[in-house]
Amino acid sequence: METMGPEESKLRMFLYFFISISVILPNAITLVSMGRTRGIPQNIKIPTMNLIICDILSGMSILLRVILKFGAVEIPPNASCFIQSSWTLTTGFGSMIIVATIAIDRFICLYYENAYITKVTVRKVIMCQVTTWVLSLVYSMVILVDHVPDYTDVRCFNPYIGPLGRGLQLTIGITFRILAFISYVFIYVRIKQMVKSDLKKGLKTKGTFKTTYKLVLIGVIFHVMYFPFLCYNIYLIIYPELTQRTETFLVISSSLGLLNGCVNPFVYAWRFPECRLEVKKIFFFFNKNKKKAEDEKRKRILVSFLDTSSYGNGGPKIVCNGNSS
Repeated sequence: METMGPEESKLRMFLYFFISISVILPNAITLVSMGRTRGIPQNIKIPTMNLIICDILSGMSILLRVILKFGAVEIPPNASCFIQSSWTLTTGFGSMIIVATIAIDRFICLYYENAYITKVTVRKVIMCQVTTWVLSLVYSMVILVDHVPDYTDVRCFNPYIGPLGRGLQLTIGITFRILAFISYVFIYVRIKQMVKSDLKKGLKTKGTFKTTYKLVLIGVIFHVMYFPFLCYNIYLIIYPELTQRTETFLVISSSLGLLNGCVNPFVYAWRFPECRLEVKKIFFFFNKNKKKAEDEKRKRILVSFLDTSSYGNGGPKIVCNGNSS
């Protein structure tokens, strides 16, 4: 099997390095800023932070791949793949399961016009994360045993995986993304129905759903970005001998998937005013006057948000028709 030239290999590693930094930095900043907030309900904050941690670890695993590629230590390909997959797949499955759980939960809540996202509890998130550890360990063991023996390049999530491991990736990993995508589509349709219903009653609630519209639309778009990678995996199961001809498509499709991790901070976290203020404080840590001004803004936000008259047990109850109680 032909190997890549040194220049092509360096270019690919630089691309992986750039993508990993693009994923790690915004998510790390968001994790710190969100961890400092007090006004975001726990049933929204915990799943979001879990998803952000998943993206950070995914980015770090790409850095690990680059280090292994250029490191002086020789590690057998199947052993290095086991190490990387047991780490990266935990984040991958974690991201997929949690996103699917939140999306489906939102769909159920909106459909029955109950409290928006309040059914996503910390217990559910922990159960999802434990499940991902089990799935990742099983998948890692499959990769360790079922691999392409004559493929010596250390790239664990493409041609190196045998048909059994790739089939497992399709049936378990990508299935959750498909479920989440379907849920996001139904959420969008349901919101439009509710807005039209309110307009017929003389209620103008479209502004209430403005942020939700954007979030759902972005969720749909970025779940579509996983479709090329899905096609790539199916293609290699049917035509495994054409691995070398699909290298460019692999880079493009996997990069599209990783870009999702770059936008999660903007979609899930920075829409909260308090979280945005914490980000500003991180960037202006050297300017005491700026930090003081941002602290004053944060106090005003907390005073208005933590009003006991609008608070129920465990956080504000946000209902699907746009009112708070």
